[in-house]
Amino acid sequence: MYWLILFSLVGVGGWLLRSRLLAAAVTALLTRPLTGARPARLAVLVSAAGGLAWGLSFWEYLLLYLNRVATGISDPLFGQDTGFYLFALPFYQKLHGLLLYASGVALGGCPARHL
Repeated sequence: MYWLILFSLVGVGGWLLRSRLLAAAVTALLTRPLTGARPARLAVLVSAAGGLAWGLSFWEYLLLYLNRVATGISDPLFGQDTGFYLFALPFYQKLHGLLLYASGVALGGCPARHL
């Protein structure tokens, strides 16, 4: 079990970099003024740190998403396979949380830029 966790964390290491870059890119895009000046650096750094923390805390959801399987049972209301609700939907919810965090940091960083 120890080796499985260790090798999984090594394999997910690329995702940690991508989550940090995704959060920083979203914040940089949202804090960039229309005049073409640079975005708020502190907000981008805070967002990148939060993206890294997000990637470190939710790596299990990424593994479940990457190794998802169909259960063969359909949801009667939406017609989705229940494997979607077990493996993919929790990952999508965590990814939504990361984007919401980056947007909140960008929103907080915009007024600080104009002080």
